[in-house]
Amino acid sequence: MIKYRFTDMKKACIISAFLFWGILFFLGLGGNQILAAVFPRELLPEYTDPVFYGAFLIASLIVFRKPFLSAVEDLKKNWQKHILWTEIFALISFVLMVASSIVLEVFGAEKSINETAWDIAIAEYGILQILVVCVSGPVVEEVFYRGILLEALRGKENRLARNIAAVIISSVIFAFSHVSLIHFTVGDLLANIPVLMAGLAYSALYCKTGNILCTILVHMVINIIGVL
Repeated sequence: MIKYRFTDMKKACIISAFLFWGILFFLGLGGNQILAAVFPRELLPEYTDPVFYGAFLIASLIVFRKPFLSAVEDLKKNWQKHILWTEIFALISFVLMVASSIVLEVFGAEKSINETAWDIAIAEYGILQILVVCVSGPVVEEVFYRGILLEALRGKENRLARNIAAVIISSVIFAFSHVSLIHFTVGDLLANIPVLMAGLAYSALYCKTGNILCTILVHMVINIIGVL
């Protein structure tokens, strides 16, 4: 049983969530153009995401060290059960994402703007972007979308109806955060349905195990497969 949860640290959750989604929204609306007035324009595409996710990774590990240590202890005690569910939901995530991608391709949907941007960034900047996609990104996103948002929506009653609603709402927000705000189109919104499917699986896994390390592991595995 997890002794400390992220939402037990209410002030830290509110402040960090405000900063995380505020900066994410700022960058999504073309914040790089403002930053270009201060920093060399040629460096922004290469370093914006590594700095953003790297900073929040370090801050999350420091600020939320108790929930992370509690998750480690829980994983040690219940590793067989947690690993089993992690493997099951990793497979579910993969199947749902592949199936939804195939359906979208059949109907002629284009690749999402976010995915296209990541492909270009990985091709041009290599290891830095790969580390963001496969390491810091999954950790930070799981902290904010599952550890904080999903947990806050679930509450402490642990009622089935509320859990289902929390899973759906947090997954929709997770998927929408991958949609381009500055170049928003319905096509791009639909192209992120695989992200929604993954979010549903990650959220369900978190509800099942209550352990953020399980969802981080699955998220990393799925992203690594995507990169490969």
